Amino acid sequence: MDNITQILKDAQDPDNNIRLVAECKLKQLQERNRPNFLLSLSAELSSDASPPECRCLAGIMLKNSVEGKYSEDNSILIEQWNNLDQCIKSQIKESLLITLGSLAPQARHASSQIIGRLAYIEIPSQGWQDLIGRLLHNMAPQGASPATLKQATLEALEHVFEEKTLRFEKDTINGVLDAVIRAMNHQAEKSFQVRVAAVKALQNVHKFADFASDDDCRNRIMTAISDAAKSDEAVEVKHAAFGCLTAIASKYYMELEPYMETTLSLTTEALGLEGGVDETAVLECIEFWSTICRKVIKLREKRKRFPRVILTADCHFLENPLCSLVPLLLQTLSLHQERDVDELNIFMSAMTCLGLVARTIGDAVVPFARQFIEGNIKVADWRSRKTAISVLGVILEGPSIEKLAPVVGLLMDKMEDPHMEIRGTATCTLGQVFELLHSPALDKRFFTNEDFPRIMAALSKRGKDVPEVSKEVCEAIYFLARGYDVPISSEVDHSKKKISSELSPFLSGVIDAILSASELDKKTPFGLPASASAYGALIEIVRVSNIWDFEAVIAIMDLMPRIMRRLNTALDAKAISSDDKTNRQNLQALLCDVLHAIIEKLGNSLHADKLVLWLVPSVQSFWITCQYFCSITA
Repeated sequence: MDNITQILKDAQDPDNNIRLVAECKLKQLQERNRPNFLLSLSAELSSDASPPECRCLAGIMLKNSVEGKYSEDNSILIEQWNNLDQCIKSQIKESLLITLGSLAPQARHASSQIIGRLAYIEIPSQGWQDLIGRLLHNMAPQGASPATLKQATLEALEHVFEEKTLRFEKDTINGVLDAVIRAMNHQAEKSFQVRVAAVKALQNVHKFADFASDDDCRNRIMTAISDAAKSDEAVEVKHAAFGCLTAIASKYYMELEPYMETTLSLTTEALGLEGGVDETAVLECIEFWSTICRKVIKLREKRKRFPRVILTADCHFLENPLCSLVPLLLQTLSLHQERDVDELNIFMSAMTCLGLVARTIGDAVVPFARQFIEGNIKVADWRSRKTAISVLGVILEGPSIEKLAPVVGLLMDKMEDPHMEIRGTATCTLGQVFELLHSPALDKRFFTNEDFPRIMAALSKRGKDVPEVSKEVCEAIYFLARGYDVPISSEVDHSKKKISSELSPFLSGVIDAILSASELDKKTPFGLPASASAYGALIEIVRVSNIWDFEAVIAIMDLMPRIMRRLNTALDAKAISSDDKTNRQNLQALLCDVLHAIIEKLGNSLHADKLVLWLVPSVQSFWITCQYFCSITA
């Protein structure tokens, strides 16, 4: 065969002409004699005399010749490998095992990946039966294997055990576990690269062990991971250990009860509450607890869907550890209040985890959160005030309305905060309360009628605030209105369908606030996208209003000409750019949607006959507008 080394070198030449010729030669070699081509690639990969870049490309091409599990070529590549002569396959596999001891990191890495892929192909058909034994020989304690060989071998084991469909004898798994755990021990293994590779291998190997049923096996694994997570001299080992903990939590969270105290101690250390902060370790640690909470939430949701099905027992043992976790998360939020990118990552992860914890332990989270909120919501630093409000927003799902009500009352004062971000965050959180907890039409109430005047007055005032705040007002009003919507199929008492009368005294002020909000954003042509949320809220308010109330009728009747004037202005406005034209059409469509909601609401009332003369000009204008839209969309 042609000099494969030179061809591989030319295939990476910056000169296009040389590179294209080399690529063409490689393709011809593969098509002419695929078995010998693969054999030459494996020989190139294992040769220490070959240039590193050539070995790297050879590894990539050899890997691509058997790697296709994410493409339609998977079955074809497997068939092509299986059809190779047994002698050639044996030579290729031997070259790969030899390459694990190479001095070139890229060659070792490529070899370990290819070994993992070939294990997926060969082992189910009883091929390469000595693979695990050969790999374990590299890890034998009595041998003098260099650290680089151990590291590459562990990486190969990581890839082999990545394939969940493979089956191994129990003795084989125990042998692999022994080797991996021994390599994780900082006293037995001095190379931190080997220890990192061992932890990453364990992340896959543990799935094949009897973790759930074998106490001794589980204790060995968890002890090894805990020791690795305490590593001070190599942060990479700590990162990998927390990643392994998360992988275990995703499958065996029910078996982790005996290890909660140790894990909480590791959490305290990782979050930097007793020393320095390592961002990756913090994120991995938080993800561990988030994973556990997601599993519990999923289990409970499954119980609700299938109440008669016998499911695994609930994880009540997690309540105490999670209660201990909440103060740690709140302290983490205080330490990382969105000052730079790294702290933002930690802040958002901790906030997400806190929300999942609230959904998991319910009312138990409120005392901790309330203490934090009350302690930060009035301090001078605006970031602390914003964090306090954000904490309230993320714990809304889980606790009962009775427990949350005293805390949510703190929101109203913050809607008058001098800092714009605080007002916006408070209004956004109020919208979340309306969305999640306040649905009077379905007998779910958070606010009483006595609270309404203050709430509606605050929304009306903030609707005329800066665009960043007024947009949140529109969202809040939208969800408020949705809470009064009774589904058509609902068997709610007929009297409940008139419950939106609670809104009637405030409709005029709310409509003014929404219309003001839609006018505030002058940065984009025709007030988009701010107008979208404003008019969406307006449509919802009109739709749920009780048309039998005189105050509601007056407010909606007054809205009609105001919308028509805006529509006429939008029709006459000049649009220069294509974006202007698109925004103008979108605005016109929104205004027509509002008109449609008004006409539909008034047309279905007993007032319709008294309003005909008043509506005629507006309906005529509306009809002209519809004709206009038909003409521009034809």
